Amino acid sequence: MQEAALVEALRSGHVAGAYLDVFEQEPLPPESPLWDFPNVLISPHNSGAARGNEERTLEIFLENLARWYRGAPLINEVTGA
Repeated sequence: MQEAALVEALRSGHVAGAYLDVFEQEPLPPESPLWDFPNVLISPHNSGAARGNEERTLEIFLENLARWYRGAPLINEVTGA
């Protein structure tokens, strides 16, 4: 990623907004101008690591296992359609 070019594109309006989770320097330094744009969303690269995720994932897995065993539709299933 070329952060300087992105900052310039945001300032000039050539880019309307950005959602970012990876940066040239990790973590994104507090002095980065990216923090100041109201049209830029910044999230941690590991946003999936949240309290309770393992328990929620296990609950979904066990529910899907029971559904699969019964021949019922799975929850959160992604098809190739």
